[in-house]
Amino acid sequence: MPTARCESCKSSFETEGTTAVCPVCGQPAEVDLSIRVLCSCGTTLKAPPKMRGRVIACPRCTRPVPIPRGDEAEQEKTTVQVGHKTRWIFAIALLPIFVALQGDSDDPRRRVNQTLQNRKIDAGSERTLSKRVGLIPGGRAEKAALPQDSPMPYVYGAAGLVLVLGFVLLSFGTPTLKTRETALAVIVMALAGLSLGILVKLFLPAPGEADSVARLLGVALLGGAGAELLKTSWLVLHRGRLTRRALLLLGLSAGAGFGATFAMESAHALSGVALPRFYWMEFVSLIALQSVWSGIAALFLSRRGKNPGTFGAQLFGAAMVSMALGAAFTFLHRSELYLGSLIVGLGSFVLLHALHYWTEETEQEAVAGETIRV
Repeated sequence: MPTARCESCKSSFETEGTTAVCPVCGQPAEVDLSIRVLCSCGTTLKAPPKMRGRVIACPRCTRPVPIPRGDEAEQEKTTVQVGHKTRWIFAIALLPIFVALQGDSDDPRRRVNQTLQNRKIDAGSERTLSKRVGLIPGGRAEKAALPQDSPMPYVYGAAGLVLVLGFVLLSFGTPTLKTRETALAVIVMALAGLSLGILVKLFLPAPGEADSVARLLGVALLGGAGAELLKTSWLVLHRGRLTRRALLLLGLSAGAGFGATFAMESAHALSGVALPRFYWMEFVSLIALQSVWSGIAALFLSRRGKNPGTFGAQLFGAAMVSMALGAAFTFLHRSELYLGSLIVGLGSFVLLHALHYWTEETEQEAVAGETIRV
């Protein structure tokens, strides 16, 4: 709130407008509209209103100090304060994987073959799990949560997207990223996730017999590492005009959109055989992790400085860690090594928060570009 000073009686008081009358003597008072900001070294700096959204250099320690943008800055400050209190509980999304560890180990192929045997159905010529399930009347093996052609995976995917995206916007939101930019990222990446899920299902279908390491590695590379390249490409295309915090939100939102439709295709491919816990993992844990991995890529991308290099250098430099995490998680998860996938998932969340804390607490973000000395 601006401070006014009366030249007649020398009293000072706070006011909400650009003009003021002294409450003591009734004379007009001069309103000081200067913006006061506190540097990390403890120095209080003053800047005129025209400096809003720019950066000044502290005359004491020379560190850059961003000048708030007014109401937008207050809104962002409030959002960041909310995020500091809520973003750590994001890791609760891994709870379905933890619960899956407590249950009995499951062999879906054995259940399918047992169901076929009980119904005296010959499936010797069918080599994929999906085709074998299709031979079962009703399209459902024993203990399966949903029949093969159920539309519910798409409903669950939409619900998971709303849940994760809502949490992301609450905890990491910033008014510097427009709603239409967030919505466009979610839609485009949702289409990308849907396309990649179809490709994985088409070229690497689940076999009817024991899974091979070669296929699992193929799924990990295409569905895990490939996903991170797609999501990071979108971030690289928009990096130039976004601040670090806005780029992080864009990455988290795009990852949620991608994860939702990718999980839909994965779940649809195993409907008719998957247990209920599988759907919880796909539509909570997987969507959240896709969001986290693209958030990690966004933070790495934002640290590349003013000369980030070529598109390819930015892409692989930012996505390398996320690609490794995504591929490792996919391989372990599809192998039903849930303890390993839980460890990778926890490591992903820790890395995101460590990078976020590191950049949030140690870097002063240049809001409008140049640094101006005062």
